[in-house]
Amino acid sequence: MAKEAAILHGVQKHYKDFTLGPIDLTVPTGTIVGLVGENGAGKTTPLKILCGESRRRRHGLAAGQQPHRSGCPGPLGCGI
Repeated sequence: MAKEAAILHGVQKHYKDFTLGPIDLTVPTGTIVGLVGENGAGKTTPLKILCGESRRRRHGLAAGQQPHRSGCPGPLGCGI
């Protein structure tokens, strides 16, 4: 069984007029994942949360087997 490279569990992002989520996404190590949807559907938001460029409303974020604390930069140490 492959370990997870990233996990989003119950993550929400609050905007002025709506809340996106809850988002549940598990990315196994060594896989390629594509997010498909219409403009404004929320495809970029999970990536920004994982990279620390956007704050999330709820907890439930991890990189590998390490939980990620709220308020810290993204666990993947990446940028978009």
